[in-house]
Amino acid sequence: MMEENPYAGILEVVRTDADARSASPWVIGTVAATAPLTVMLGGIPLSGADLLVNPQLLPHEETAALSELKGSLEGSPAVSVTNGSLGGKALLGGVLVPGDRVAMLASADGQQYVVICKVVSA
Repeated sequence: MMEENPYAGILEVVRTDADARSASPWVIGTVAATAPLTVMLGGIPLSGADLLVNPQLLPHEETAALSELKGSLEGSPAVSVTNGSLGGKALLGGVLVPGDRVAMLASADGQQYVVICKVVSA
């Protein structure tokens, strides 16, 4: 009868641990809905507290200022030029729609995902 090599068990434990640690924290999810934002990851819907989202991907308000303007400007809602400068805010819609793919980074405990950006195939 051959004795079992005691180091084989240790090697197996080290390999299993290394495999678990080598899993990439980056994942690709698919947007299922935008209000509220829901991302599918491996058949599991993530939303609410599951996600931390880059605010540029969501509907948001942007402030803009233009200077050295001349003449008149028309817009809706009404805008005006004062002392050659235009100032205002615009409500911008989110850039995500259902079916979009997003790059996400998993938290250390795998309980939350940070939605970094929209990704497309080249």
